[in-house]
Amino acid sequence: MALDDETAARYRPEDSATLLALLPELRVQTARAKVHLEAVQRATEANGEFDVGLHEMQNEALAAFSTRLDPDDEVGRERLDVLRAEFAKQRDQLPDGSNNENEYVRVFSYLVELAQRERWIGDELVRRGLIPEWPSES
Repeated sequence: MALDDETAARYRPEDSATLLALLPELRVQTARAKVHLEAVQRATEANGEFDVGLHEMQNEALAAFSTRLDPDDEVGRERLDVLRAEFAKQRDQLPDGSNNENEYVRVFSYLVELAQRERWIGDELVRRGLIPEWPSES
């Protein structure tokens, strides 16, 4: 993961103590973002389950109403058509989940930025000789 040039340029002149001091806060923000991401994911799943359940319930109600109608009952058929249209209108007014998806992408991008910064700081501390390099498998 590469840190963007602007952020790297801002971090590079900082002394090592400042970079080390950033690590705990980056980890706190990572934990907060993960909790938020899980909440968004649960809300998205719950909305999907609600939409499916509502659709099934409406279809069952329409089917039950339709089977009770006499084939020659024009008024009843008109009522059924009105109910179908009303149910369709209600389904169209339900949120489509795109707000949750946008929030998920936004928070996930934030998590990636945090990970990039933490990784960059670790690599920079190795480059400065403050942390030994990981032993290579030669």
